[in-house]
Amino acid sequence: MANAATPETVYTWSVNSVYVYPEKDGVTNFVCTIHWNCSGTNGTVTGSLNGATGFAPKSNASYDDYDTLTPEQMIGWVQEQMGPERVAEVEADIDSQIANTAVPAPLPW
Repeated sequence: MANAATPETVYTWSVNSVYVYPEKDGVTNFVCTIHWNCSGTNGTVTGSLNGATGFAPKSNASYDDYDTLTPEQMIGWVQEQMGPERVAEVEADIDSQIANTAVPAPLPW
């Protein structure tokens, strides 16, 4: 009997909170830390990981007004700062959580 295919894990990145410097190197409300969550769902099983990523001002960079920033933009910054290897490690950690989660089973009788 063949095993049923395991569904793919769907990852969702979100922003939990943001810390800003009210003024930093001429920038108002400079985002210095983003606290984030990555959750993954595979079928009915979930896993998640929280983290924080820090940022420093870059010379000759342009900055968007704080009030116009979006969660997608901030998650993009987080993932860029982390790099693809660390993003993959976060998602692999969630996969491990999911793989090692006990799930309810129907009674065998």
